[in-house]
Amino acid sequence: MGLLTSLNRQQRRAAIKQLQADNAKQPVTMTAIDLANWPKKLPPGLEYAWRSRTFLAQLYREPNGLRLSVNRSTTMGDRWDENITWDELMRVKAECGFGGYWAVEVFPPEQHVVNVANMRHLWLLDAAPDFAWKRVA
Repeated sequence: MGLLTSLNRQQRRAAIKQLQADNAKQPVTMTAIDLANWPKKLPPGLEYAWRSRTFLAQLYREPNGLRLSVNRSTTMGDRWDENITWDELMRVKAECGFGGYWAVEVFPPEQHVVNVANMRHLWLLDAAPDFAWKRVA
């Protein structure tokens, strides 16, 4: 499933060029987005969003906690760029105000994989999980 599949080639090129111009205007660090400027119908549970030159992060309130979804704001063809590193995820999490939170990423069994976009999902935890490694002082 592509990012711009409903557009013809000329429209896709124009949309990607516009995205590149918009990215250049964004700050280097994550900055809150006013959701009032977003489409009227927001995804269920979306509470906050942040943007930088290279990333978009969205905070969702789920029935069992908070999820921070992160994707690049740059494209690779008609899909979002991939390969978000651990260091980049840690930086985005901190710049969105969750540097003091524990977070986990879930890797489900193959039959439950849902892969519709190059996004990473961090589940924010209230406390360290029992399996967490901690630095010894």
